Amino acid sequence: MASDGPRIDPGPKEWGVLDEDVQQCHRSQVVWNEGHLKSLRVRRASEGRGNRDVHDPDDIPQDLQQHLVRAGFWHAARMRRLPIDHRLITALVERWRPETHTFHMPVGEMTLTLQDVEAILGLRTEGRVVSGFTHANWEDVILQYMGRSPLEDDLDGGNLKMSWLTHHWGHWATHSGTHEGHIRYTRAYLMRLFGGFLLCDKSSSVVGCRYIQLLDGDFEETNTYSWGSAVLAVLFRELCQATSSGASDIGGCTLLLQIWAWTRFPTIAPPMPLPSDPADHYGRRFNNVVLQRHRFHLKDYRIELDQMGRDNVVWEPYKEVGYEFLGADADMQNKWRAVTPVLTFHIVEMHQPDRCMRQFGMQQHIPRLAGRLRGRYGHRETSHTSRSGHQSGEDTGDDFLQAAAEDFDIRHDPDTERVGGVIRRNPECDARNRPWPTYTPSS
Repeated sequence: MASDGPRIDPGPKEWGVLDEDVQQCHRSQVVWNEGHLKSLRVRRASEGRGNRDVHDPDDIPQDLQQHLVRAGFWHAARMRRLPIDHRLITALVERWRPETHTFHMPVGEMTLTLQDVEAILGLRTEGRVVSGFTHANWEDVILQYMGRSPLEDDLDGGNLKMSWLTHHWGHWATHSGTHEGHIRYTRAYLMRLFGGFLLCDKSSSVVGCRYIQLLDGDFEETNTYSWGSAVLAVLFRELCQATSSGASDIGGCTLLLQIWAWTRFPTIAPPMPLPSDPADHYGRRFNNVVLQRHRFHLKDYRIELDQMGRDNVVWEPYKEVGYEFLGADADMQNKWRAVTPVLTFHIVEMHQPDRCMRQFGMQQHIPRLAGRLRGRYGHRETSHTSRSGHQSGEDTGDDFLQAAAEDFDIRHDPDTERVGGVIRRNPECDARNRPWPTYTPSS
């Protein structure tokens, strides 16, 4: 903090990684100058706004369960929507750096990774890129998938009001008579899960119509997409935007961020009850957490994080239960450490776990320079239109999205190798016993 005494230079001593212009409008700069900023408002679907959960996570109808399992969202659907501690989220945002996509802590850099998404939310982190067409006659598209078309007032550009979904698909019994009714109800359930929990924007009252095209058939195709990467991309984008001193809201899956902080920093976590079923998915153990109102104020969180030592950090919180609960072998653990773009539709962000190797029980090497996706510090807005309607020009949004998608697929393809720092396809590599770039574990 600034003071009346000798001026302390907050650093950094060199601006090779961080950007001085970014720092000037960063929330942390205002805090350092002893300015006043209110805590961020956390946006997600809440009760009383037509967005309440239809089902208790422990009482989801059997037929709906089957569809959620087939789609790959069973574990996420069974997580309770715990209250979000906006003071904790704000304190973490103050330490988030858009240049590196990491939290700069006294003990070094830390971040959310694909491993955290899979461990906490149970979402698939491998697979096809969550993308598709973004311009369409959405009334006709929704009619095709849902059997009814929204009115003009129910649409906000390319977004659909969640209240419309709740009004027409608020009760399972109304749609449980036929198989088609089950399918449409599940689509509505998943759209509300996206808009109110996993992929929510700053309004939390609408959901992108674009996602419905990925909920085709009986949802087996839905489970081929890397939804975990999409959730991480949206959260990264929201974190970066929230660092601006002028920001007042944050969207994205903030419950993921809150649980991540609880698992890593026990001194700021609420009392954790023993899991009712130790064999259940890891994220479910937080369903019974009781938050103590005003346990910490924003200033308290800042002090706790400022004084955080290496012994106050749980570097590998999932190690205590073993990686078996994720069904993950050594190969999958290596892929969680991939430096790669994570993306969904118009959002492309960099996943850079090489800056946080201690979270994988490994020695921290000197990381490469922060990845830049032909944009500013790993951010890129694409403006693609449709699968068949590519824009013209050398560097269109479509061209970039395709390049990023191909790069993403290559980095997650089982037949790849790293040569001279570049990942490329290796046709001679066996998919089950291939060499994959690894780091030296810490002793």
